[in-house]
Amino acid sequence: YCMQKICLKILKKIQSIPELNFVILCSQVEPDSNQRGIIKNIADNPLNWDMVCNIAQQQRTLLLLAQTCKKLVPDKIPSTIMVKLKNFSFKNGIRNLYILNFVLNTILFFKKKNIAAIPFKGLITAQDLYGDIGLRFFSDIDLLVKKNKAREAWLLLNKKGFKPELNLNPQQIKKYIAIEDNIGFF
Repeated sequence: YCMQKICLKILKKIQSIPELNFVILCSQVEPDSNQRGIIKNIADNPLNWDMVCNIAQQQRTLLLLAQTCKKLVPDKIPSTIMVKLKNFSFKNGIRNLYILNFVLNTILFFKKKNIAAIPFKGLITAQDLYGDIGLRFFSDIDLLVKKNKAREAWLLLNKKGFKPELNLNPQQIKKYIAIEDNIGFF
């Protein structure tokens, strides 16, 4: 009961901040008819559009916000904000296609070295949840490889010029792979 009261207070607080409520409602692939009506009603009133964009960017939902606004309230968005949303969407789409190409090339490279690699999170999540890799912003790639091939994959990525987030010697790499479920490269 106490948790329910806390949740209701939080919900009321969110609903009292139109910019936050707007971002939450717009941060889904397909708002239902009731939500679409609320989005349109909120957009009919003055909004701090810079705040809307900042919240959506912090929550990594700016692309969904842009899509929803374009569909439901294109005439309510200030032209400067519309340009910002279009530019961000375009740049992210190009970036995601580049990353997709990189992932596919890396998988093919590993395959030639007899290392099976499967992408997950990032691109896969975008496609599964949104049906469009352009609607999600991500900052890295995630590949699964069998644990017995992880060291070899690590070394191959190093040879290709990638730098691991951690600078480890060969013995440390072996221990790290034995206990970790992921390896970060950039």
